[in-house]
Amino acid sequence: QSNEMSCTDMHSFSELKVSKLTKDPANVPLWRKYNLDHLSRTYPAGGRVDSSNYNPIAAWSLGCQMVALNFQTDDSAMVLNDGRFRENGGCGYVLRPRSTFPMNEDRNSCKGRVMLRIRVLAAACLPKPNGDIAGEVIDPFVVVRVHDMIDSVKVDGSGSSPKTNVIKDLAGMSITGAKNSVVKDITDKSNVIKRSISHQVEILETTERKTDTVKDNGFCPQWDDSEVFSFTVSFPDVAMLQIVVMDDDGGGLLDDTVCKAAIPVSCLRQGYRSVRLNDQYGSQHGPFGFARLLLDVSIENCL
Repeated sequence: QSNEMSCTDMHSFSELKVSKLTKDPANVPLWRKYNLDHLSRTYPAGGRVDSSNYNPIAAWSLGCQMVALNFQTDDSAMVLNDGRFRENGGCGYVLRPRSTFPMNEDRNSCKGRVMLRIRVLAAACLPKPNGDIAGEVIDPFVVVRVHDMIDSVKVDGSGSSPKTNVIKDLAGMSITGAKNSVVKDITDKSNVIKRSISHQVEILETTERKTDTVKDNGFCPQWDDSEVFSFTVSFPDVAMLQIVVMDDDGGGLLDDTVCKAAIPVSCLRQGYRSVRLNDQYGSQHGPFGFARLLLDVSIENCL
């Protein structure tokens, strides 16, 4: 019915409405079709009294043009939003992912998937948490996350949604762990964490890896023996790479965030790359002006 409306009409959907609509698999292609010549706006649920945010990648993957967030909260969702709109130099609008157009989507094949390999080599001029001038020397380690969309059929092979149990993300976003998925504590020795946000039809999967800690070195820490972190990215035009430098204060919630950055996977280039790191508000002023992270990036198409 909405697809028959005039192109001058726009729909606004709350976060809960988005979840409700996508429970029916038939609604997903219809919503993408609607977004071809109509505008859609999504916004956080009214129950988020703490001004937390939902992950915007799910709405972006449906072709929604306006994905509203609580800008007063510096959580993971805002980092992803900042990274997405840096891809054109921060000059405003960015193009929608190609996979949101019905003629380009191929939801059941490996076409378009890539193998992303990241190796953290070194950092330079890392500030103290919150940009403090005084305080002890930091003990940095790096968390590398890839946020991606996958189909439920790729999780359990049945095409139906997996049963879920609710966990809590560090940033306060609602996280749902898919059945049989790997969900481990951040201090797990394997350094691998997989979290899944499920809304029946599609699942937003976040795969997380982390380096070892370098003691007492925020000026030029090096990870000479760092392993190569491998990520299978199903939808590289939607997926986001998030990098967070943490100060090891004993593990868990005691660790402080030092600086961070987010980059669309579609914007990554191969080889040795220097990543500019931002403060909690996405700026690079003051002690964050020279913060850099050196990565070795490799991207291969899936066969």
